[in-house]
Amino acid sequence: MDLPLPPLDPDAGLVRRAWDAGDHIVVEVVTAAEALDQEATLKERGIAPGTTYAADRPDEMHVAEDGRPIAVHYSAAARQQLERPDS
Repeated sequence: MDLPLPPLDPDAGLVRRAWDAGDHIVVEVVTAAEALDQEATLKERGIAPGTTYAADRPDEMHVAEDGRPIAVHYSAAARQQLERPDS
């Protein structure tokens, strides 16, 4: 899915996952470790209790070319990775 979102910092080690929710697009930004974690995948699909984000409170909002809203959610670990001071 080609989305009109700013690129992620390649040094941050973050992964963007997107899925089409019909009337909107949901994007979750997670760390590479979270992306590889099977439990994170289960949570993403709503199979396990809890999620890595609050669906009704996205961290960013964008608009797709077709006019649908894009809700971007950062996991707590991804936010920490972005806020980490450069060494």
